[in-house]
Amino acid sequence: MEEIEIRNENFIDVLDWILTKIILRDKNWEVPESTDLLIESSHKSCSEEYLNQIKIEGHNGIPKDSYSTSTTDWDQSYVRTKLSFYFKVKRITLLWFYPKYGFIGWHSNYDVPGYNLLLNWSEEGMGFFRFQDPKSKEIITIPDKKGWTAKIGKFGNTPEDELWHCARTDCRRASVAMVFNSKEEQMLAKHLICGTIKSNLNYE
Repeated sequence: MEEIEIRNENFIDVLDWILTKIILRDKNWEVPESTDLLIESSHKSCSEEYLNQIKIEGHNGIPKDSYSTSTTDWDQSYVRTKLSFYFKVKRITLLWFYPKYGFIGWHSNYDVPGYNLLLNWSEEGMGFFRFQDPKSKEIITIPDKKGWTAKIGKFGNTPEDELWHCARTDCRRASVAMVFNSKEEQMLAKHLICGTIKSNLNYE
C-alpha cells in the first residue's frame, strides 16, 4: 500500500461532507463499560500470530473478528455518487466505523480484488493500518494521522498476491474503501487527490 497526500482542497471539502453527513450522523460510538477484553481482542486480532493462524485455518476474504459497524447500502451508494464527480468508482467495498478501541482483524479482501483506494478518518490519530507485503512478506504498520489520510494498492485474489491487512484504533475512526476498473483509473484518482490534476468538482 502506498500512502498519498491529500492536497486537493475541493476533495477535502467532499470528505468533510461525508464525515458530517454520513460518518458522524446518528452513529452509536459508545464502548462497553468494561474495555479490558475489547482491548485485548483488538491487539490479538492484529498480531502476527493471529495472521498465521488465519492462514492455516482458511479464509474467505472477510474478517472473522472485528469491533466496528458498517453502513447501509444506501449510504454506500450515496458516497459512491459523491466521489464519482471526481473519478470512476467501480464499487464501494467498505464504509466502516470504529468506536474507541475498535478494530478489524487480519483479512485479505480477495473476494473483491482490484486496484483500490482507502480513505481513513481518525479523530485523534490514535490508530493504525497494518498490512503484509505480498512479495517480501514484511509486516508494515502505517500510523493514523488526525483527520483524513489516503492509501492506494491492489487487492489480489491468489495466494501469491493477496494483500493481508488489519486496523485498530484508540479513538473514533472510519474507513471508506473502493476499487477501480483499471490501474489507469486508480492513477487518475491519485493525481486528482494529490492536486496534480485540477477538477471543477461541484459537491453541493
